[in-house]
Amino acid sequence: MWFVSLPLTFFAAYKGVPIYILVALTYTEEVAKFIFGIPRVLSKKWANNIVKDI
Repeated sequence: MWFVSLPLTFFAAYKGVPIYILVALTYTEEVAKFIFGIPRVLSKKWANNIVKDI
Protein backbone atom coordinates (compact mmCIF):
# COMPACT_ATOMS: atom_id res chain seq x y z
CA MET A 1 0.00 0.00 0.00
CA TRP A 2 2.96 2.30 -0.35
CA PHE A 3 1.49 3.66 -3.55
CA VAL A 4 -0.68 5.98 -1.44
CA SER A 5 1.40 7.23 1.47
CA LEU A 6 4.90 7.30 0.01
CA PRO A 7 4.23 9.59 -2.98
CA LEU A 8 1.93 11.79 -0.92
CA THR A 9 4.52 12.20 1.84
CA PHE A 10 7.37 12.74 -0.60
CA PHE A 11 5.46 15.45 -2.46
CA ALA A 12 4.53 17.19 0.79
CA ALA A 13 8.16 17.07 1.98
CA TYR A 14 9.26 18.54 -1.34
CA LYS A 15 6.79 21.40 -0.84
CA GLY A 16 8.14 22.13 2.66
CA VAL A 17 5.24 20.91 4.77
CA PRO A 18 5.96 20.80 8.55
CA ILE A 19 7.17 17.50 9.98
CA TYR A 20 4.07 16.83 12.10
CA ILE A 21 1.93 16.93 8.96
CA LEU A 22 4.40 14.65 7.18
CA VAL A 23 4.04 12.10 9.97
CA ALA A 24 0.26 12.28 9.65
CA LEU A 25 0.54 11.77 5.90
CA THR A 26 2.54 8.59 6.43
CA TYR A 27 -0.47 7.18 8.27
CA THR A 28 -2.72 7.63 5.23
CA GLU A 29 -1.59 4.13 4.32
CA GLU A 30 -3.63 2.80 7.23
CA VAL A 31 -6.72 4.62 5.99
CA ALA A 32 -6.27 3.14 2.52
CA LYS A 33 -5.85 -0.36 3.98
CA PHE A 34 -9.02 0.15 6.01
CA ILE A 35 -11.03 1.30 2.99
CA PHE A 36 -9.91 -1.61 0.82
CA GLY A 37 -9.85 -4.16 3.64
CA ILE A 38 -13.30 -3.80 5.19
CA PRO A 39 -15.20 -5.18 2.16
CA ARG A 40 -12.80 -8.14 2.06
CA VAL A 41 -13.30 -8.88 5.76
CA LEU A 42 -17.07 -8.57 5.52
CA SER A 43 -17.19 -10.94 2.53
CA LYS A 44 -15.28 -13.55 4.57
CA LYS A 45 -13.26 -14.57 1.49
CA TRP A 46 -10.12 -14.40 3.61
CA ALA A 47 -11.28 -17.18 5.95
CA ASN A 48 -10.09 -20.66 5.02
CA ASN A 49 -10.89 -23.86 6.85
CA ILE A 50 -7.53 -25.58 7.17
CA VAL A 51 -8.88 -28.64 8.98
CA LYS A 52 -11.62 -29.78 6.56
CA ASP A 53 -10.66 -33.45 6.60
CA ILE A 54 -10.26 -33.85 10.35
